[in-house]
Amino acid sequence: AVGSPGATRIIAAVAQTISNVIDHKMSIQEAIMAPRLFAMASGTVQLEGRTSVNTVKALEALGHTVAIRADWDAYFGGVHAVVFNRATKMLEGGADPRRDGQAAGF
Repeated sequence: AVGSPGATRIIAAVAQTISNVIDHKMSIQEAIMAPRLFAMASGTVQLEGRTSVNTVKALEALGHTVAIRADWDAYFGGVHAVVFNRATKMLEGGADPRRDGQAAGF
């Protein structure tokens, strides 16, 4: 289960988190903590300040206008998630430092 507040940015935050787990083999917490981006039809790509310089340059080289936001900006949502680890047969939770919350279990 994965969710986030964030209005129009919910889909991007959740999709990036899921992609980080599936495509980049991150743990759920690593995936949640990874830098995020958001773009709309206006053409400006919003990036967290922690985004690598190489990524920023690559986007600009493709013709995108880039806007850098704070390192941990709540603008990008606040993903919280629980996933089932097949190897350990345990549930693992993740909480986003961009918003209040924590993962806890018993």
